[in-house]
Amino acid sequence: MTRTVRIAALALGLATLFSAGCASRWEQPTEQDGSWCYWFGRGQAKQRTQTCTPHPVPDLQTDLQAKTFTPAADAVTVYVVRRSMDDYRYRVPVLVDGTHSVDTIPGSYVRLKLQPGAHKLSIAWRGQVSEQTIAGNAGDIRLLQVAGLSTDQDSQFSWSDKTADDTRQRVLKAKLIRDLDLR
Repeated sequence: MTRTVRIAALALGLATLFSAGCASRWEQPTEQDGSWCYWFGRGQAKQRTQTCTPHPVPDLQTDLQAKTFTPAADAVTVYVVRRSMDDYRYRVPVLVDGTHSVDTIPGSYVRLKLQPGAHKLSIAWRGQVSEQTIAGNAGDIRLLQVAGLSTDQDSQFSWSDKTADDTRQRVLKAKLIRDLDLR
């Protein structure tokens, strides 16, 4: 092995080792009970905010498979992601057709498999409701973002108007916390 090849291999190894500390939040381990927590506040912060799922989350293999965005042949697959710099502390419920509710937390996403056709997704937060109607055929994928603004005095949540490409990129950086088949 030449000296240049050895130096290149060493540089690659060190880059891999050092980049492990920059891993995404979704790669953080789950809690002992199977739940997953989003942590806000770093470094010299005197207080860190922790928001956890109320249930166990899917395993890492399911998360990685969901991030391939492979459609279900007989369903509309819907991704709902919460990833915003100003949204860091609350569980926010998303209702599907007014009956099924799934809690979302910052830095996470849910994957829903729905019957082909039209569906109403709602965010109900402190007396205000934000609705989004989606429609799709079998094999379609729909991507939605929950936009949040959290302050100490007030918090607001609504559907974002970001593009599908932006939403897809946000899903790739988030943690799968629910994988539901609601057909």
